[in-house]
Amino acid sequence: MPIPYPSHPCAASPRRTNPAPGPAFLPSHAPVLPVTAERHQECYLTPWTCASIPALRVPLLKGGNMKRVATLLFGPLAIPAIASLFFLSARAQTPPQPVPQVGQQMGNRPHPLPNAPQDMVVCTGWHALCTSSPDCTQVGDIANCNCMRVNETHIVATAEIQDIPIKRRTQITCTNAHPCAVDEAPICKAIASGQYEVNNVKYTWVSTYSYRGWCSILERGIKLCDPTAPGYTGDTAWAICDAAPCTEIASPSDPQKPLSCQCRVQKNQPFAGMDNSCTGQSGGIMSSMPTWAWDFQNNTYPFPMPGYEYVKGACSALESDPPRTTPAPQ
Repeated sequence: MPIPYPSHPCAASPRRTNPAPGPAFLPSHAPVLPVTAERHQECYLTPWTCASIPALRVPLLKGGNMKRVATLLFGPLAIPAIASLFFLSARAQTPPQPVPQVGQQMGNRPHPLPNAPQDMVVCTGWHALCTSSPDCTQVGDIANCNCMRVNETHIVATAEIQDIPIKRRTQITCTNAHPCAVDEAPICKAIASGQYEVNNVKYTWVSTYSYRGWCSILERGIKLCDPTAPGYTGDTAWAICDAAPCTEIASPSDPQKPLSCQCRVQKNQPFAGMDNSCTGQSGGIMSSMPTWAWDFQNNTYPFPMPGYEYVKGACSALESDPPRTTPAPQ
């Protein structure tokens, strides 16, 4: 389903040729954390997730002399960390942010820190699209979803990247203060070059999010599904396919969905029901997103989505809007 935890709309694209392998990316140091803890769970206040990452210990200035508190982790990559010394000193007494549970809404507040990572980065090219995957096969905590093969501009939720070195490098490179332009993010290069690695396996296909077929998805309807509500009937599990690794299906039963993506399973949490239903098809579960990621009243995203202002207009009826209530500019 749509970004945070989904993937995407319909329509098949011609088979691509395998790209030439690109250079492997070097792991980057973890996002900068307060110096007051050995290990700290840092919540970036994105709507997706919080990651537990080792804190960086840095030298502090005191009385004009350098007092060494500890050593910097990831020594070969110390230079980027040094640039954050003054930021760390100022932030040393900042209390940790609350850590949300998966599926818990943190609101639409921007992260107050300028070096916080971008929530989403934009890439171009081939990717898997799992928005219209209502029949994923659940195997424990993994759902195997048959997804589409699409070649167009797409969006990656940085917190959902499963290749840890690439995730860290992307979150360090692409920040609120210095956002990455289209295709500048390390994750874009990893996907395009087939260097996306999960559990020591490199994948040439990755599920991300794009707007293919989005108007038809809106027409079919998106329904609020809450397995915890009294009298609820429907699935209690759903698949989160954003940034999931994918492989080609040798002989797909549905030619429109020639890719199989290994999505993670979310259980007993509210989700957005696709096709106006809370139940998957053919005994499977659907690829979807948490309810906080969709404004059911206004039928739109409750947070900024790259490019969505144009897609929303394209899906609207060809008619005038109601008269404006604010005075026209003079």
